[in-house]
Amino acid sequence: MHNDHGAQAAGIIRHIDGDLDEPNTTRAAHAFGEFLRRIISPNQPKTTAIRFVTFATIFSPELMSVSLLKMASALNVTRAALSKHAINLRKEFNLTWRGGKSEASRTAYRNAQLRAVAAGRHSLQVIARRKAAAARRRKKRR
Repeated sequence: MHNDHGAQAAGIIRHIDGDLDEPNTTRAAHAFGEFLRRIISPNQPKTTAIRFVTFATIFSPELMSVSLLKMASALNVTRAALSKHAINLRKEFNLTWRGGKSEASRTAYRNAQLRAVAAGRHSLQVIARRKAAAARRRKKRR
């Protein structure tokens, strides 16, 4: 036998039909308003869009079904920028995200990148050296 916790059949039907009691509706409206206040960046529609899409990806990745890389391309930002928004939103809303790295992993990766920069082996430094060498070779040929 089903226990409706005193709601009775009429109360359950009102709930199904969307005729919620005022306190529940008010509480939901306040919660939604608070969510919007946290997501919206006044006078910055692009930032607001990025925050909303990133939140949706964290909260329900199966609904978005798009990678951060594809979203970043559509929003004309880097994947790293979306990832940073995701990290901040996870902290702000106290959410977990199976797609994100742990804090320890991010710290280890950052330290490895800093060591590579200090040693002159970071990928951007290598690319810059290769471009400079190619420019020197082209200049020599002229």
